[in-house]
Formats: sequence, structure tokens, C-alpha cells
Amino acid sequence: MNYPRSTLAVAMLLGLSLPGCWPGGAAKHTGLVVVNVLDEPLYNDCRIASSINVSLDEIDLIEGKIEKNAEVIVYCSNTLCTASGFARDRMRTIGFANVRAYEPGTAGWYQAGLPTEGPCQQGYLTMKMGSAESDQSTPDTISTQELAERLGVAPMAPTQAQQ
Repeated sequence: MNYPRSTLAVAMLLGLSLPGCWPGGAAKHTGLVVVNVLDEPLYNDCRIASSINVSLDEIDLIEGKIEKNAEVIVYCSNTLCTASGFARDRMRTIGFANVRAYEPGTAGWYQAGLPTEGPCQQGYLTMKMGSAESDQSTPDTISTQELAERLGVAPMAPTQAQQ
């Protein structure tokens, strides 16, 4: 299969394999993997930069995409959404030991001015949710600050939509 150079370059930077490029097909993600569990249209609208999409409906298929020993962070839209907690618990049931939920979700990340991909036009992105207490690191969750540090990113200047 022929892929554009830009696609190959991005895949190499992210440590991914593309089907048909290397023996054995696509490689599984390893290391720190950030997983958006929303449906594809919401993932395409706005997501944490460099995250992958495995919708909640397909969470049982995640074993084929991510190594079991990877550090996995799952997230959904915001603190009102329970999909990230469900995905975390389901992944633990199927053998992923190092998985936590990022409860503030796409909205919390976006509102913190951290790097996102997509046009980010959904209304939920600008709705204020929860308190600072809902953004604390625990054995089951990861805070915005800790996730940003783990990803090596800093807040960006707010866009007009964020102001």
C-alpha cells in the first residue's frame, strides 16, 4: 500500500505502524497511550492532540490496538460523561493493569488551553463543569496538570472560543 510521505512521517513520529508497511501489519501502541472513547464524529471535532479513538462500543477490541502493559489514559467529553470510567473499568477487566480515566475530558483539556486537534466547535467544550476537586489525580484518575506533564505540553494562548 502506498501512503503519502506526510502520513508516514506522522506515523513514525508517533511510533505507529501502518498496515502494509511492515511485516505483521499494524503494531500495537505502547508506552503512554491516550484514548478518546467518544464516537468518531465527536473525536473528529475535538480531541487531545495525539490521542487515538476507540469508541466505547469497541472497547473490547482495544486489546488488538494497545499492548496490555501500556500506560493508558481514557477520556470522554466532560465530567458529566461516564464513558471514561466505564472504559477504564472494562479495560481492567480484560487485563489492562495500568489504566486511568481523565475525567475533565475534552472540555476540560480545551478549557485549560492545552493542545487539541480538530475544529473544536461542539457546544459542550465551553460549558463550565465541576470543581477543582473533580480534577485530582487518584489511582483511578489523572488530573489535567499531571496529564499535561506526562504528555510534555503546556497551556496555549486561549482561542476566541475559549475566552
